[in-house]
Amino acid sequence: MEVEPYVDLDLARNIDRILIRSYYYAKQSPQDGVRSPAGWRSYIGNFCEFKSLHSEKGREQIREYLIRRFGFIYEPDSEMLSGVDPDELKALTRRILGERKKKNLRDKEERLAENDAMHVLRVYARRQAGGERNYSNPFGFKTWWLTQDASVRRATGLQVVEKKSRFMMRPEFLLHFIALSPSAEKVRQSYETVFPTLLGVRLSSRLREDIFKSALDEIGKAFEVDEARAAVRLADLSNQLKSDFLKQYE
Repeated sequence: MEVEPYVDLDLARNIDRILIRSYYYAKQSPQDGVRSPAGWRSYIGNFCEFKSLHSEKGREQIREYLIRRFGFIYEPDSEMLSGVDPDELKALTRRILGERKKKNLRDKEERLAENDAMHVLRVYARRQAGGERNYSNPFGFKTWWLTQDASVRRATGLQVVEKKSRFMMRPEFLLHFIALSPSAEKVRQSYETVFPTLLGVRLSSRLREDIFKSALDEIGKAFEVDEARAAVRLADLSNQLKSDFLKQYE
C-alpha cells in the first residue's frame, strides 16, 4: 500500500503474482465500461472474501469463480495424474527446473515445475483415453495445452519424440484462427464451389494475394487423392500449424 502510488504499468507487468498484477491493470488501465477498483480489498472482493484470501476457503471461492465465469472444468490432482507415469513425471519436473535455473528465472519452485510437467503428460494421457489418434480427423488433435512457456518447450523434446506428436498449441495460432474464421453464411456459400467436401471452410479470407494463391495450390492437391488420404494429410498440416513456434504471424 505504501508503494502503490509509484507503481506504473511498466512495473506492474513484472509483478509475478497474478492477482496483484491484475489489480494494477484494473486500477491504471480499466476496460471500457468497467469501474476502476477503489482499492485492493474491494478488488479481491470480486473473487473471494478478503478475510479468506490466504485460506483453503479463499482458494475454493476463487476456483469456483473462474469455473463459473469462464466455463472451466476443474480437475483435481488425482484426476490429472490418471494415466501419468510417476517416474516420468519426476524426471520431467527435474528437467523443467534445470531449464529455469539455466536462465536464472525467479520461478524455481518445484511445485510449479511439477504442475507444468503434469500438464504436459496429462495432454498425452487424455488423448489416449479419448481415443485421439494423429489422423483421426482433418483438424488434428482435440486436446492441447495453450501456453508459451519456453522452458517447458526446451525440456520436453524427449516426450515429443517418444509420443510422436507435440502437446503445446501456440496462442497466436488460436488468435488468428478466430480472426480469420468466416461467418456461417460464407461457409455455406463456399461449401460447394471452391473446396472439396472435407475442406468446406474458407480459411483464405484476408490473406495476402500470394498466400491465397499458395493456399489454392495446396487445395488443388486434395483432388489428386481420395478423401481418406486427404483427411490424413490435413490432420498432419493442422497439428503442425497449431504447434509451430517458428512461424511469423503478421
